[in-house]
Amino acid sequence: MIIKGTEHDNAGNLARYLLDPKPDEKEFLMELRDSASDDLTNALTDWEAIGRAKTRGEKILYHAHIRLCDGEVLHEAQWMKTIEDLETKLGFTNCPRAIVGHNNAEKGLHVHVVWSRLDPTKKPLVQLGNDHQQHHSVAREAEKEFGLRPAVEPGKEKEQRRGKRLSDREIRALKDRGINKDKLLKMVRAAWDGTDSGEELRAMLGALGVEIKPGGVPSENGL
Repeated sequence: MIIKGTEHDNAGNLARYLLDPKPDEKEFLMELRDSASDDLTNALTDWEAIGRAKTRGEKILYHAHIRLCDGEVLHEAQWMKTIEDLETKLGFTNCPRAIVGHNNAEKGLHVHVVWSRLDPTKKPLVQLGNDHQQHHSVAREAEKEFGLRPAVEPGKEKEQRRGKRLSDREIRALKDRGINKDKLLKMVRAAWDGTDSGEELRAMLGALGVEIKPGGVPSENGL
């Protein structure tokens, strides 16, 4: 099992990504908890607006992506158990939540979960000091509990992440082209944390207004 997640500061872009899966996938709303609307876009937008008004924070939403190895299947109760465990570890137990499934005819189901970081029982936003470790912990526990194959070889997580970073050559190219390197790096990192394949990475970056061309480097549309 692979679990990734990151904070988000644009509800509209996130909703578009979740509601516009790849051509061979079908999306469906599995749950919308503590929302005044039954529409995903409206719910995320409302949560973001309320969170900013009450806390003056920027990244109000947290998006997690849970995927199995190809050929593996979980029952609905097992998916929900994994989501509940992740929610508890991250501290989102009392927070509004949306669950969206993306089903692929060949690869099966993977799940996206979005939480508002605003806990109605507390004033500040839920703080995330070590969320990547929590992802790892929940994934390993679920693999043992449900008899799943380990999706990552133990001890190789950091090595895999290093392999996805922009190279020095790409960073120099961004600088030479006058593009805001820090902004782009943050966007690429957020997209990588919330996706699990090159296609999904490009889709997420596309929703954020960033395009990756074969053999090139990330660039902001219109620059």
